[in-house]
Amino acid sequence: MKILFLCTGNTCRSPLAEVYLRSKRPQWSIDSAGVAAVAGTPATEQARSVAAEAGLELGEHKARPLEEISLEEYDKIYAMSSTHLRYLPEGHQGASLSTLDGQSKDVEDPYGRGLESYREAFSEIRKYLDRLLEEKV
Repeated sequence: MKILFLCTGNTCRSPLAEVYLRSKRPQWSIDSAGVAAVAGTPATEQARSVAAEAGLELGEHKARPLEEISLEEYDKIYAMSSTHLRYLPEGHQGASLSTLDGQSKDVEDPYGRGLESYREAFSEIRKYLDRLLEEKV
């Protein structure tokens, strides 16, 4: 299984999703990218802190812009918001992460907000990904 997570800058939400799912399914190929990412930007300090609280490591993460990704190699593409899906080139489909839980809502962007916003976003991301894990056991 090859999965790509999308967010805006690829410095908080999608890297958190990537590192969480990779910890649960190391045999899968999991990546992340941002629709407005600056290549090489590290994960935010808050994202690294929240990941560390869960025993996960984001210290080596470097942001990747969506346009640098070969989308053909992915089985699934999940976006943190429906807006991110609009950036997928014609012929490529994805879904909002919340659809894994039968919802249609965005994972709020914690960027520029406090640590608690990051915790809330990560909690929501884990909830959706746990649904995926239940289905793909």
